[in-house]
Amino acid sequence: MMHRDVFVAAALLLLAVASAAGVWTLEGGARNFPLTMAGLLGVGAFVLLVRSMLFDAAEDEAADAPIAYGRFLIIVAVTAGFALIMPWVGFYPATFLYLSALYCGLSTFRPHIAIALAAALSVAIYILFGFFLAVPTPSGAVASFLLG
Repeated sequence: MMHRDVFVAAALLLLAVASAAGVWTLEGGARNFPLTMAGLLGVGAFVLLVRSMLFDAAEDEAADAPIAYGRFLIIVAVTAGFALIMPWVGFYPATFLYLSALYCGLSTFRPHIAIALAAALSVAIYILFGFFLAVPTPSGAVASFLLG
C-alpha cells in the first residue's frame, strides 16, 4: 500500500516546480527570494518523498491517524480564494484576508486574536517585502482604481 506521504511529497514537488516556473519571468533580484523558497520547498518535498518510500507505513506512528479532509478542503478553498482575489484587491489586503480566514477557520484562537495576528503578520510581510527587500507585489485593480 502506498504511503500517503508519497502523494503529499509529489504534490509539493509539483507545487515547487510550478512556483519556480511562475516567478522565473521576474526580473533581477525580484525572483531570488521566491526561487529560493520554491527550491527549499522542493528539497523538503524530496526528503519527504525519499523518507516515505524508504520506511514502511506500518512503522510510522501517524500512519493510522485519520486524514483531516475537512481541514484540507478549507485550506484548498481559502488558498484558491486568495489566488482569485489577489489581482483585484492586491497582495497585502489579500494576504490579510487569507491569514484571517485560515486562523479563524483552523486555529483555536478567538476571532479577535486571530484577526490581530493576521494583521500583525500582514504588516510584517509588508515591511519585509515592501521596505527591506523592495519586492514589487501586485497592487490590485481596486487599489489602482482608488489611487488613480
